[in-house]
Amino acid sequence: MASFSLIPAICFSPVNQMKLNNALAAVEKGILQVFSFIKVPKLAMNQSGGRSVKKRLIRELAVQSLYQMEMNEVSVEEAVMMLLTEAGEDDESGVGNIKNPDSAREQITELAAGVTQHKTAIDGMLEQYLKNWQISRLSRVDRQILRLAAYEMIFREDVPAKVAVNEAIELSKHFGTEESGKFVNGVLGKMIHDLDQLKH
Repeated sequence: MASFSLIPAICFSPVNQMKLNNALAAVEKGILQVFSFIKVPKLAMNQSGGRSVKKRLIRELAVQSLYQMEMNEVSVEEAVMMLLTEAGEDDESGVGNIKNPDSAREQITELAAGVTQHKTAIDGMLEQYLKNWQISRLSRVDRQILRLAAYEMIFREDVPAKVAVNEAIELSKHFGTEESGKFVNGVLGKMIHDLDQLKH
């Protein structure tokens, strides 16, 4: 879970950079699946065409934006614009399949800005459920995924908590490993039991 930043940001796209750092962190625990981070799978928008797939893509891009903000110390708006521009050119994440890019940009910005606004409170809550860990010692990817999920669970009324947890697990598997998914599930699974208390 420890975070590494050995490769300059200019060498990789945001997606591959995230996967590389998470994979390097996984090496310490002996769970790296060689080359699993090199090929970035596209989200298949055309398989269901439904709202859930589109929302997952929004969450994926929000996590990448948060990652960019932490790595490069840029604003929410700058991170989102940089990410969408690059992803649109390379079509790494299926951005070209979004019918309303302006709406997508607004949703991504809303999520990233919400996490940023409540980051201190979110990190304080997460610390309570990280057994023998500190938020600063997590991989950057896991940290952003947990922050986004906690934000949706605690500060948003339009997202069912179980949906936020399930989406976070899938995102952690997508960007990291099966172990990342288990870790995220363990942390958020404990949080969800105290949700009413955490909201007040």
